[in-house]
Amino acid sequence: MTTDPRVDFILQNASRLITVATRCAWSFGAADGLNDVLTSPTAPTGEWRQPVSVLHRDSLLMAALRVAILLDADTTVVSFQTVYRALKEPAVQTALLKELEARRGLDVFTPTRDEITAEYLRTYREIDWNAQG
Repeated sequence: MTTDPRVDFILQNASRLITVATRCAWSFGAADGLNDVLTSPTAPTGEWRQPVSVLHRDSLLMAALRVAILLDADTTVVSFQTVYRALKEPAVQTALLKELEARRGLDVFTPTRDEITAEYLRTYREIDWNAQG
């Protein structure tokens, strides 16, 4: 445990956040692939179409649900917003980097942990909040 509860929150929930983000990307990929199957000019017709249509719809619903989870504004839940709010404070970044060094050792790979944090903040700022609604 660190002295900053925001750092503890990030470290305790990073794996879960990564899992949701990964599954979100998989859901979008599955929906895209199923859409290609459903809209292919050479696609056969028949009994297979209904189950594929249901899978397509469900993968889109899961993608939308996962995006909502990832962008949730509630400060008590695990989301990109919660992590962003914490990481935009330099003191939290410093404490997180120190804790990661204590747990995982020196930062010897590139990009560095500091560069990854900066990229996360830059990427988050690029979110088009008007598209989310």
